[in-house]
Amino acid sequence: MVLDSIPDSIGSLTDLAVLHIGANKMAGDLPSTFGSLVSLTALVLYDNLFIGTFPSSMGSLSVLELLNMNGGPSLT
Repeated sequence: MVLDSIPDSIGSLTDLAVLHIGANKMAGDLPSTFGSLVSLTALVLYDNLFIGTFPSSMGSLSVLELLNMNGGPSLT
């Protein structure tokens, strides 16, 4: 299955440590369920087409060390 956006169900992966989906040309909003990824240390989303607002729930990602969102539209 090929996805063109990140599904809300991503939040159920609470033990996920690294999510690397750079250069996939994914689009849409980032799901608010990202805040449930409490084990996430690296999030790589470069060269995608995400739009909208950066989910405030991501402020709870206390162990996140790397966030790479280069090369795409800006999120507010």
